[in-house]
Amino acid sequence: MYSFPELMADGTEEQLYRTLLDPLRYEKDVRPTLHHSMPTNVTFGFLLNQIVEMVRSLFALPRPHASRAFL
Repeated sequence: MYSFPELMADGTEEQLYRTLLDPLRYEKDVRPTLHHSMPTNVTFGFLLNQIVEMVRSLFALPRPHASRAFL
């Protein structure tokens, strides 16, 4: 999870994350839908730089120099 300290100085984002995903309260079998017998379409997206950062973290690759930040 990416965080920006200047934006979450009061811990609101972290508290929301903990509240929503608390293992004692989170019910993984519940899904927000009107018709439970019908499949739920889920759409999500990633930006290319998010994929690159994920691969870097998985393989512990160094971040590029500022002059090559576009890679």
